[in-house]
Amino acid sequence: MLGIGALILIAGQVWRPGESVPTTWPSATGSAVADEEAPPEEVTFGDAEEFTVSVPNGWQVEDSSGTSVLISRDGTSLFARSYLAGEDAVASDEARRMATRYASGVKRTGKASTTAEDGPGGLARGSYHSAGTVDGRQVQVYADVLIRPEDTQAVAVVTILRGDADADVAQQLAAMRDEVLGQL
Repeated sequence: MLGIGALILIAGQVWRPGESVPTTWPSATGSAVADEEAPPEEVTFGDAEEFTVSVPNGWQVEDSSGTSVLISRDGTSLFARSYLAGEDAVASDEARRMATRYASGVKRTGKASTTAEDGPGGLARGSYHSAGTVDGRQVQVYADVLIRPEDTQAVAVVTILRGDADADVAQQLAAMRDEVLGQL
């Protein structure tokens, strides 16, 4: 009979009680295989950590610095930031400004479009879209900003979607964007 301090050998990896179970397992060829059943990672950001985003398997949290988060997968990325907009801020201008700042590595190849509208619950909403290239690859840049007029609390989400990204990546990116925007 093994004691409490016993080691467990799982698929060629050693696991000790009290350690987290690994989320990748070696395959028969020795390379790591992602555990698709692992729950998504939850990342919080904002001044009081008031925003949460579920990070699907296969995505990397590149940076999480309090008021913002950067998540990426194979050249597709999501940047979200919580901030106080100025009292005279216009949501469509904020969306353009955020896209220009956080997608500065994109060489724009077409005309950009910016829209403004009333968002849910009286929020001001601005959107920005442009096409471009990064390292010769086609990308689509989207920026969405919501501003709550009574206290100027704002959240911005800038996404860069590679033109050759598969449908699952595009759906996951849209789901993360919608999750963040739905929390203001």
